[in-house]
Order: sequence, then C-alpha cells, then structure tokens
Amino acid sequence: MLKGNTLVTSMKQVLLDAANKVGIEGAEELLNDPDKGVAEVNEELEKYSSRISGVPHFTINGKFEISGGQPPEVFQRAFKAAV
Repeated sequence: MLKGNTLVTSMKQVLLDAANKVGIEGAEELLNDPDKGVAEVNEELEKYSSRISGVPHFTINGKFEISGGQPPEVFQRAFKAAV
C-alpha cells in the first residue's frame, strides 16, 4: 500500500507542478476534493449539449445551429444570416 500511496503522491505533485507552471489556480483544492467544480461542469455540459443531435455540430454566433454533415451552401446561408 505504501508503494501505491507514493505513486499517487508523486502523480499529484506532477499535476500540481504542471498547473502551477501554466498559471492554473485552485489545482490543489480540486485534487483534494474531486467533487469540487462538478456542479459547474455539469451545468456547462447541460447548457451546451442539450440541443445537439448530430456530429459534427456547429453553433454560429450563438443563434444558428448546424448539425451533421452539411453542404457548403448551408454554412454560407447561416453565415449570411448571422451578420
């Protein structure tokens, strides 16, 4: 068990060092409480994935949605309507 704990501790330190290096704040709190931020992530997933019915999925200017493989003309119409 000690070997496993050492591995987890060293992986945690690698993550903390990487987060610190790129300027991510709150990494230690997140690693100490894995439930931290789950509600916010789920809220974002719900917000952005609720109307997605195909892949790929594009949202243009927050108003126009194109789902699935579409010909270029569909995108041209959506871009013109968005401006």
